[in-house]
Amino acid sequence: MVVEYGIRNATIGDGQGLAQLAHRGFKGYPFESVYQPQSLVDAITQGEIRIVAALKPELQHIIGTAVLGIDGFMAEIKRVIVHPEYRNNHLASNMTKNLERVAKRKKVHPYTDTRADQLGMQKASLGAGLKAITIESGKHVVYDHEVDVPGPGKEQLGPARESMIHMTSLRADQSRLYDELKNWPLALREKLYTNIAKALHNPAEKNKSVVEYKLPSALKVRTTILNQLEEHRNGFEIIHDEQDITVVQHGNVKITIIKPDASGFIETNDHTTNEEIQYILGLSEAIGLQIITSYENVKDVKKAQLMDECGLTPAMIRPWQTTKKGKPIWQAGFRKTMNGYEDCLHSIRLDKKVREQLEEFATTLKDKIL
Repeated sequence: MVVEYGIRNATIGDGQGLAQLAHRGFKGYPFESVYQPQSLVDAITQGEIRIVAALKPELQHIIGTAVLGIDGFMAEIKRVIVHPEYRNNHLASNMTKNLERVAKRKKVHPYTDTRADQLGMQKASLGAGLKAITIESGKHVVYDHEVDVPGPGKEQLGPARESMIHMTSLRADQSRLYDELKNWPLALREKLYTNIAKALHNPAEKNKSVVEYKLPSALKVRTTILNQLEEHRNGFEIIHDEQDITVVQHGNVKITIIKPDASGFIETNDHTTNEEIQYILGLSEAIGLQIITSYENVKDVKKAQLMDECGLTPAMIRPWQTTKKGKPIWQAGFRKTMNGYEDCLHSIRLDKKVREQLEEFATTLKDKIL
């Protein structure tokens, strides 16, 4: 069905329409705020950069939306939603291109973490000039998956951890990446390549009984992790707390806990010790998190070795901009998994061009550093 639509900025009058769209086109998202009109209005009021695709001529009936989240000099194009009845009309592609242009005007670098089972969004990112670098296996939970079956129906597959493809507009010097990685111990380089290559292949079929136990629903997971944090309230300081996100600090390490996602992201500094990281990892496992990630500058060999000593393995690479005038750096994503993570992974389905870019990056990496 070909439709005529326009793209405009979201307004505070769009709360109800955006919530209804999310219910139809964004099932299983771990953050309940996307389904709550008032939360959506609050975000727009506070300056969230959100666009909507709406039917002409009035541009009031919303059939698509997307958000640009700016963090420093990087800007994530995210929450790209298209109403199921209006797909195949280039909405995702046009909204992604729109936000790519907005990011460039603001002098930040647009990127997407694109779900590795959604060909439409992969193509939309390609169409906006973004390039696939590596896959982060099982990065985020989606609580509702379905697949087409013969006839008009769909088979419900339930929750699983989604793999995400890092696709970016940022172009960094790859020869510098290889030179910096060559300073890593060989065994650590081998781990990095092995994990990057492994992510290109479908994981083992998920264990439904494990998933039902570990990931029953966003609400239950959030509540469980919150309760476990209270039970283990010893040795750390809570420095930020809201419905879905809690930030905990222990000495020279912070962890941002995404409660309904059962995940955490570590921030370290030059004084972070092995003992401090081990404490955070132990706390994470005790409260029910499934994956912990830390993004570290590839150039920092000492930090890479510290991560490895603590049991975090390098699993992905991405270019990142940290200063206004400085050159982009290369970051490695170090991770540790736990609590049934391996049994909860969703399958991947890659666009041909995206797969070619991912395989080219992995193959060249192997040739240059091993």
